[in-house]
Amino acid sequence: MNTTAQTPVENFILNEYYTRAYNAYRNISFDPEKRAKSIVKDYSEILEEDLNKIADTETKQIYKDRFISKLLAWLDAKSRTVSVMITGPARFPTSRNEKALNSEMKRSQEFTDFRENFFKRLKKQELANRTPEERLADTLKAIRNNIESSFVTIYEIDNGINTYTVRSLIVANLTNRIKTIAKNGNRELSQKVLELIKELNEQYGTKKPILTSRSSVWKLLETTEIHREQKTDFANKENETLEFEGGKVVLNYEENRIQITHDQIPSYETRSQLKKSGFKWSRFNTAWQRQITSSAKYATTQITGVQFN
Repeated sequence: MNTTAQTPVENFILNEYYTRAYNAYRNISFDPEKRAKSIVKDYSEILEEDLNKIADTETKQIYKDRFISKLLAWLDAKSRTVSVMITGPARFPTSRNEKALNSEMKRSQEFTDFRENFFKRLKKQELANRTPEERLADTLKAIRNNIESSFVTIYEIDNGINTYTVRSLIVANLTNRIKTIAKNGNRELSQKVLELIKELNEQYGTKKPILTSRSSVWKLLETTEIHREQKTDFANKENETLEFEGGKVVLNYEENRIQITHDQIPSYETRSQLKKSGFKWSRFNTAWQRQITSSAKYATTQITGVQFN
């Protein structure tokens, strides 16, 4: 078959790789030219859509180069696979083709993982670069959406629109969510949330208040201050280090994290146990860590054997 079929007329960003796409389907499709055109078109559109999500010019180029590299690795791996329908059953290389198919599937997954992980890292970096004002605004937006949903439900109950939901349960759940905000110890955030609650209470409490004057949420600032002081005292505590065979456990009060480090890379079973217990690997701190809680201490004891005072 002709391996240099004419490239598509359309001006796609991946046109120059048409032959690589054609060869990928040469031995597995009755119409490799059609499949190649589809690959060039579809993946050009995907690439352009992805690039539009990236603002920085240098990052765009880095992404484009890696995208093409991963895509070509997959297409080249696919070009080494064959179909008995195309080549015929005579002396069909079953064992070799099975290995080629496994390799092709691996390259395909690597391409998919690359795209997903790239944008996850990009999003994480964008979030890290936000100003304190932007972070507060985003947090308040999420909180408003969450709280207002409960206010709407209670409003519908009070006005006979919703007759199948228990009001007291919704109010209790709403109150607990608002109280949880105080645990952050951020007075500015709590002040904004309190203003939001007053606004929503007036907006939706037309028949009767969503939250009455007796509700504990109105003490949000007082509760926040208590938690802020507790967090300050906690952060001022001196870190503790406990050793176990093959590693150590650090109670990092400044970062409010239990951190587990090992002298050597732990076994697969240990890593699985850490993940199941809520620990996450921190490349920055080179440790497995999670927030300091009684349950975290219990899990640490189960995994390492260390005993806490």
